[in-house]
Amino acid sequence: MQKTHHHPTRILRTLLMTLGIACALQPIGAFAGLKEGQAAYKKGDFALAAKEFKPLAQQGNSKAQYKLGILYTTGQGVRQDYQEAIKWFRLSVDQGDSGGQNNLGAMYESGYGVKTNRIAAYALYNLSHDVDAAKDNPAFTNRTRITKVMSKKEIEEAQALTREMLKPRNRLKALDQYLKQREQDHSKDTKDAKDAKDAKDTKESKSEKSAKPAKSGN
Repeated sequence: MQKTHHHPTRILRTLLMTLGIACALQPIGAFAGLKEGQAAYKKGDFALAAKEFKPLAQQGNSKAQYKLGILYTTGQGVRQDYQEAIKWFRLSVDQGDSGGQNNLGAMYESGYGVKTNRIAAYALYNLSHDVDAAKDNPAFTNRTRITKVMSKKEIEEAQALTREMLKPRNRLKALDQYLKQREQDHSKDTKDAKDAKDAKDTKESKSEKSAKPAKSGN
């Protein structure tokens, strides 16, 4: 079940350095927009920050995409919309951005806008740390924390998903295929459980109808 809370404090504890700036491999114009957006954010002018980030995000800038996703997560400067946040995080993930990967993992761990899925969360944290092992990337801490509530089988499945996501141009494809298969397996398990219950109820009902009452003596 998807959560509908409006104060995602748990997500905020796991987001990547909120709007920390990163300029490596960014075009000069894009960096200027990111820098201006960051300055606006620090001043508390979230609407201006969103205004700076959005056109860059729409042009495919992965840093702007994940920063815009954060604003939609918190509802600062824009409406609070978890689905919109996930959209931008996914676009960032698809380009290999460690911030977007960590943040999408946080959404799956916390269950905001998506069904809670620890395996997907672990895989995304794992991928993020593989891309960027810097100290200011909380992906390592997030992965360590979620590992404590996962079974050995779940961890192995999550690591297998990470390997699939590391294949060229396969980040979102592998994630979506896993989630689709997970949903199909869940639906099948639910149907099997229902069929088993119905069969048991039918058997018990027939047994009750066929039972003959004992005759009383004269």
